[in-house]
Amino acid sequence: MVTPTAPPPAPGSDFGPYRIDSVIATGRTGVLYLATDQRLGRQVALKVVVGSLAASPEFVDRFQREAATLARLESPHVVQVFDHGVQDGLPFIATQYAAGGDLGALVGRLGPMPLPLAAQAASQVAEALRDAHRAGVVHRNLKPSNVLLRDDRLDRIHVLVCDFGVGPTEGSAATEPASAAGAWNYLAPERLQGQPGSESADVYAVGCLLHETVTGRPPYAGTDVEVAMAHLDGPVPQLPGSDDATRRLNQILSRALAKDPAERYESASALRDDLRSFAGILSSPASPSSPPAPPVPAGPPPGHAAPTMAPTGPPPPAYQSASFPPAPPYGPGGPGGPGSPGGGKGSSRKPLVLVAAAVALLLVIGVGVAVAVSSGDDDEPQADPSNPAAPTSQSDPSSSGVPDPTGPPDPTQPTESTDPGEPIVPDTSGPVAGDIDGDGKGDLSFLTFDGLQTLPSTGAKFGEIKRRGNLSGTSAVLGDVDNNGRLDVVRISGEPPRFSAITSIKGAPISPLKTPANRDLTSALDYPVVLGDVSGDGNLDLIVFTPLSASRSQVDVALGDGKGAFAATKTWFSGDAGETEGGTLLVVDADDDGTNDLVRVTFGRATDNSPQAILLKSDGSAAFTVTGEPTTVDAAGFAVGTVVAGDFDGDGADEIAGTTADARKVNVWSWNGTTFDQTPWYDDSDSFDQLPITPSDVTVSDVDGDGFDDIVVLGARREDFTPFVDKVYLSDGRAFTPDEKWRRSTVLQGKRNTSIIPLGPVTNTKL
Repeated sequence: MVTPTAPPPAPGSDFGPYRIDSVIATGRTGVLYLATDQRLGRQVALKVVVGSLAASPEFVDRFQREAATLARLESPHVVQVFDHGVQDGLPFIATQYAAGGDLGALVGRLGPMPLPLAAQAASQVAEALRDAHRAGVVHRNLKPSNVLLRDDRLDRIHVLVCDFGVGPTEGSAATEPASAAGAWNYLAPERLQGQPGSESADVYAVGCLLHETVTGRPPYAGTDVEVAMAHLDGPVPQLPGSDDATRRLNQILSRALAKDPAERYESASALRDDLRSFAGILSSPASPSSPPAPPVPAGPPPGHAAPTMAPTGPPPPAYQSASFPPAPPYGPGGPGGPGSPGGGKGSSRKPLVLVAAAVALLLVIGVGVAVAVSSGDDDEPQADPSNPAAPTSQSDPSSSGVPDPTGPPDPTQPTESTDPGEPIVPDTSGPVAGDIDGDGKGDLSFLTFDGLQTLPSTGAKFGEIKRRGNLSGTSAVLGDVDNNGRLDVVRISGEPPRFSAITSIKGAPISPLKTPANRDLTSALDYPVVLGDVSGDGNLDLIVFTPLSASRSQVDVALGDGKGAFAATKTWFSGDAGETEGGTLLVVDADDDGTNDLVRVTFGRATDNSPQAILLKSDGSAAFTVTGEPTTVDAAGFAVGTVVAGDFDGDGADEIAGTTADARKVNVWSWNGTTFDQTPWYDDSDSFDQLPITPSDVTVSDVDGDGFDDIVVLGARREDFTPFVDKVYLSDGRAFTPDEKWRRSTVLQGKRNTSIIPLGPVTNTKL
């Protein structure tokens, strides 16, 4: 018997044979839980219908028919239904639990996927629809959030389609019109005209999904009306480029997104075969029935978003075009951002901060709410700051981003010179960036559920992986939070709006952290969290960025006591700091006043989705103020891929570096009092040579220990997506020089790794 007024079960309670472990999400139809089937000892995703919908006989009947139909549907790429019925007066359905989260969240956190990986994912979605269509079921509501990842490995991606709106293909009362059943961004033109869902409309939705996975955004953008009109009469978006891969993908998009259903792929199976062929899964040639690639449009029609942030010049070869930057096969990253407190130029370095983005591929349900701070092994030897390396620069003086000295040199501070042949003496008074083992060389570290895993640097290459099983979790930041000259690991996990800061540093108390409530934010992975001395007292503070709406944000600060504990959070900013979707948060001392400021890098609709950098200046006491003008960020016409912060010129204060999506160009940013200036420190954008490794993320670590922070480029081997360190861009204080001797695999140890995003000042949300 259905009891619509029955309360939903709470975490920790029993719901029939299921133990409710945690809430995954809530929606208009009910609550989705992570639960344990106590009969079989396995985890399931348990969807329970509550509220007014439970009182609707029509909805309950449709819900049960959906469950029964899906339970009979056999497909490797449709989420498996284990059980369904009514329990304690509430309808429920128990399905396979997809630990990797959903495709939409993955792309939102990591950005566009490498083309072969995107094609594999889309081909599996098409296969799921083929199997459903053969069973007489159309989806009618396909979108990235309804495409789940079985696990967090992207070297062999496996998707599971869920949330079918069940209805026979020939139409019936169960096959609703499009008015409210599907997401606007994924509705086929005929559904906007009131026609019911169909197999062809599902094919159109796969084309929309394919476009979003390779560009990071749906085919059309704007208001609901603008999106609807674009689906009806706007041109099919095409990816810029003339290389074979781009032309072939444009052919697939043109056919899948054809306005007339008669001109689309005749079936989901046909679309799957073309996607498989494109991805190289099969050796069959391109389908001869595919239409020729249409010309690349000069620009989007009014009210429509440009399909990509692409260069107008010749793109790199297949899979390397900056118009659709490759996404990491590394796993998620939470929206964490880099940060590093630095004093003004000429002042001694403040405790270095290396901030990691979250390292779970997506929300891992059931992890306790905690921010744990643990000191690095204090009995390990420390780097000797009295013997810094002093490399001789061989860079072109025209690329120098180092200002002239303004007074007599201080022997304790870095020496800067206008003479490009004179070596720069870096400031080495603080911890070495990335140095987790205390040997004076910056390492590459990853936080996983199997523990902290580190590729130690020898100064010339990365050594073998070392694991510390006592440090594990989903995300972390690094910083010298107890002012002992050593980096500490600050682990972050939990569910908003309340967190806790729990430190393993002796004597440090538990510190509660509170953030604004937002039902769309379900874990710490949704919050950019950074460390920085925003109060100017020499202690690192914990800063949490919370999106409140499309354009409003809140920044809360928990002041550090210099011993590893943080005070209660206080709101330092609430207002407009640019678009809140995507982007990252960095910590730099932009105006050299000894107090850290925040830089928000994000998309801005006013600039046709070009990335923007916005400075939030700290007053040192209790407030951030948006200062100057937003800087539209570019890289000489190429799409910006990742931004990080580090002390690249060795002056003791961090700068921002932005790389192109293919990591062929690196610009260093400096604040001029109004906007950010961008100076090229490395530029190989004229080379279109095929790269053996597809770039994905970058992080910062002073791998050679010379006092100049270096950039580490991560990626995946092209033929099998094995994660690799691609190369290291070594800084000499004036320019970057790529060094491929650091290239090696980053396949980690253990069985429970949720990701391999490195700890360090890394931005995993691609721009």
